[in-house]
Amino acid sequence: MNSSVALLVCALFVGVLARPEINQSAVDASRNRLKEAHKTCQSNPATAVDETALNNLLKNGGSSPENLGNHSLCISKILGWQNQDGTINKDTVEKGAIAIYGNNEKLQKLVADCTAPQPTPEQAAIKLIKCYRSNTPTPPSPSPST
Repeated sequence: MNSSVALLVCALFVGVLARPEINQSAVDASRNRLKEAHKTCQSNPATAVDETALNNLLKNGGSSPENLGNHSLCISKILGWQNQDGTINKDTVEKGAIAIYGNNEKLQKLVADCTAPQPTPEQAAIKLIKCYRSNTPTPPSPSPST
């Protein structure tokens, strides 16, 4: 398994781990890979979404932009969260998370919740990305200058 994929997948679980240390470089690397996957998917008209609508959804909980499912599936496949046939790659998610953070009950529950089967591959991708966003710590605020 590609180590950068493992780092990215593991950042998904940072928010619920019992371990107090957060590997900030792994979180930063995962954010960068997610951004790059988004850019790649935006460059294809079949998987692109309206940026304004997407930003509104992410910041204000607005309605989902048209094509969100295809866009999310594109990202999820690039990141290795889903296989090319759209099935969830739970083993990759789980192995990557355990490799960085160790195995614990909270991690196992989150893996099970985030990778639970959904009616369509697109819905599974949307759920995986929502889990990622809700369980990845927010970047630290810059300290005020003195």
